[in-house]
Amino acid sequence: MHKYYSRSPEEFREYAESFNKGRRKKNWIQILILVDIVILVFIFFMTTKTMNSDLGPIRSSTKARTEGLELYFIKSSDSNKENITYFLFVKNMNMETYTFPKPEVIIKFFLKTTTGINCYTKEIKFNPKTIVKDSTEFYAFNISSSELSLLPDKCQKILIREEGIKGYRKMFAGGKSNVDAILEFQDKENRQTLVIKNERWY
Repeated sequence: MHKYYSRSPEEFREYAESFNKGRRKKNWIQILILVDIVILVFIFFMTTKTMNSDLGPIRSSTKARTEGLELYFIKSSDSNKENITYFLFVKNMNMETYTFPKPEVIIKFFLKTTTGINCYTKEIKFNPKTIVKDSTEFYAFNISSSELSLLPDKCQKILIREEGIKGYRKMFAGGKSNVDAILEFQDKENRQTLVIKNERWY
């Protein structure tokens, strides 16, 4: 604590200046500490966001029920730009075992824009599995980026538009895609559709 005694005007001026300098220095130190904290929080946020983006969130499709089965599919978090993997899950809610898929069922995978343009179609073949009651089986299928590279130009522009986003801008570019991933099951009588909205293809 500063103590003041009777001093000459010059001594008082020097005392006041030294006191103000001390206060200004203390204020600047507090400001610098605050700035450092803000920068550290920002770096932590960016690092976390980037790591989560690299891992890719696991997004689930809509669900469908047919013949006592519940179906949905997800994209694997291990997917990358070269190979995209999806898993179809089928739960048997019947009172007895069920073999899926039946020979007459045609399964197709689509990438469609939200404006209705069909960019990609692939027929999917699964080996039939016997699913006991109250249990779930899964089926995997892959999409190669080399297949997507053969798409029409209008689809290429939609699917690869995020490739040009680099650096810090990519961290903030979570956004939404304009493409839906669709898995369709069709036989002579029924058609079921599972959809992952606003899907990213890598």
